[in-house]
Amino acid sequence: MLLYGIISSDAHDGWSTTLPIQVWARAFDTTATATAASASNAASKILTRLEDRQLITRARKGRERNVRVTLLREDGSGKAYQRPGLNNEDRFFRLPHIFWTEGWYKDLDLPATAMLLVALHEKPGFQLPAEKVPFWYGWSADTAERGFKRLQELHVLSITERVKKAPLSPTGLTTVNEYNLAGPFGQDQINALVNKYSRSRTRTPMNQEDPKK
Repeated sequence: MLLYGIISSDAHDGWSTTLPIQVWARAFDTTATATAASASNAASKILTRLEDRQLITRARKGRERNVRVTLLREDGSGKAYQRPGLNNEDRFFRLPHIFWTEGWYKDLDLPATAMLLVALHEKPGFQLPAEKVPFWYGWSADTAERGFKRLQELHVLSITERVKKAPLSPTGLTTVNEYNLAGPFGQDQINALVNKYSRSRTRTPMNQEDPKK
């Protein structure tokens, strides 16, 4: 996901980004507990694993031998990456940039990250019985419960209990949980970010003349 965040803004360059290996090391957070040389070596190993899985290609570029990384399809087929859109009907979800820029990738463990992605995919107020998670998403019920608990602790998920009719239960009623993302990942905040990004993409630069004038 981090590679998508780095490369996604560079579609005009074939979904590629060229950076010094030291920058890739910082992006992969390998500099946290290692020397500069060790961090760069660790970043190179990460890129090698991604390349072996046919998720990227990489090459050296320029006199400084910077590392150029080109994104490939996420299914590991080795085919060129194609952004979801008119010519690509693959399903996708939006992960706000704040996941990276505000450090949420550090605060959320793997179960919480997994369930954040699920919640971003679902509609507000969704219900998700833990026992259904393995069949619908391929994760264990325990992963779902731990992930939801962590998101709730960080105040990015609200859980509301609701009683509904259940004709086959002894009481005729059952209790279900309804989940809503909150805080920076809440629906209103996400819509505001999308609108802000859309306006910035369509705004005419101040130093660019309007052809209609």
